[in-house]
Amino acid sequence: MNKLLIAGLSLIVLLAGCKESTVAKPPSESIIIKNLAELYLLSGVAVSVEDQIILGKHHEPGSGEWRVVACANLVLANESRVSDCNDSFRVYQLDTGKWVINGVFNGSYRWIEVSRD
Repeated sequence: MNKLLIAGLSLIVLLAGCKESTVAKPPSESIIIKNLAELYLLSGVAVSVEDQIILGKHHEPGSGEWRVVACANLVLANESRVSDCNDSFRVYQLDTGKWVINGVFNGSYRWIEVSRD
């Protein structure tokens, strides 16, 4: 009985020290989509971005990052159209409260501050 009581009290003390972590919610999908389009344009991959969709987001525990998988229809410089799906996007909040989004395009890393306009 004493062992059970001690085990129970130990569990209560252990759980009392655990705090539920709060995860900052990323900007809305419409804001993320707008900023992903900006990343595609800044990277030089496309001259225009059409019909984007976010397939999903996943929070990376311990890092504060959200992984974003998204697809877009792109218009290239030669006016041809291609579809691209990319799983390299990351959205995260800085200690200043600002959000940043980054990704890899044709082997080049790009990032921008998330614009909410």
